[in-house]
Amino acid sequence: MRTTSLLLLFACLSSGAQVIMSGTGSKHGVQFRYETRVEPEIPGLKLSGFDGGGLVAGAGFHRFIADRTARKYYGYDLLIEPQGEGFRVAMQPLSLSAEKLGLKGPGEWSPLPLPPLPAPMTVRPGAVIALDLFVHPRTKQKIVDYLFIQDGTSPWQPKGPPRDFAVEDAPITISKFKLSVNGKKDAEWDGAMSGTFVYLYLPDRGRFVFSLAPNRQDGFRRAGEVRGGMLRYEWNGDTFEMQCGDPVAPGGGVFHLYVHHDPSWRPRSGGESFQLGAQAGGSLVGR
Repeated sequence: MRTTSLLLLFACLSSGAQVIMSGTGSKHGVQFRYETRVEPEIPGLKLSGFDGGGLVAGAGFHRFIADRTARKYYGYDLLIEPQGEGFRVAMQPLSLSAEKLGLKGPGEWSPLPLPPLPAPMTVRPGAVIALDLFVHPRTKQKIVDYLFIQDGTSPWQPKGPPRDFAVEDAPITISKFKLSVNGKKDAEWDGAMSGTFVYLYLPDRGRFVFSLAPNRQDGFRRAGEVRGGMLRYEWNGDTFEMQCGDPVAPGGGVFHLYVHHDPSWRPRSGGESFQLGAQAGGSLVGR
């Protein structure tokens, strides 16, 4: 496996790569976006079988990628804190097990170590960090995470050529939310999570997984709506409403909300408080 490659990039990134997942997060006034690419791109070849995402638990963000074909997973913990006019960024070995990440299914999951992680660093807003994760054993292509880091005052400016929009491109974003249940305040958080699926775990209520797409094959049902920065749904006679600091759906429009509920789900790390998580692709149901 190659040694970790760490680059601070301020120019446009090469578009010659397949993007297999992406997502965003924020905390303490810091925004970051991750984008996982396969490099170099091989015309006509698209790698599949990967999913993953990020999980906020404790002080950091836990980033992981699961190879469902090989039953292996990779990951790291990411800590970003304001420091002077920039940010202190630290990457550490993944501290959550497959069980705590919710990886389930037949067979055992095996963690694979990453190359040596870089030492903590200080970067300025707009920095891009490229982190080599591993080399695909069959195609010999690199799997690389790009981390885009900036403060919470500037909008993202994605790079790359335009393409047609697809259903799987429709992310749902939960940010700086205040949750009420039947009109009574229940929880609040000043961070943000975004992905094709976002889930909210509430003690004594289990896990609710949200999507803007029907996903009926996974048991989702239409239970509410998103309207600008508001997400509202009804479940078993209870009304849940989340007021968010940013639009929940792309463009801030009005859309149906599809929900899957698992009342018996509990975080492997403990279920004493609410938990928020996201996934860029695949499915969270059954995990």
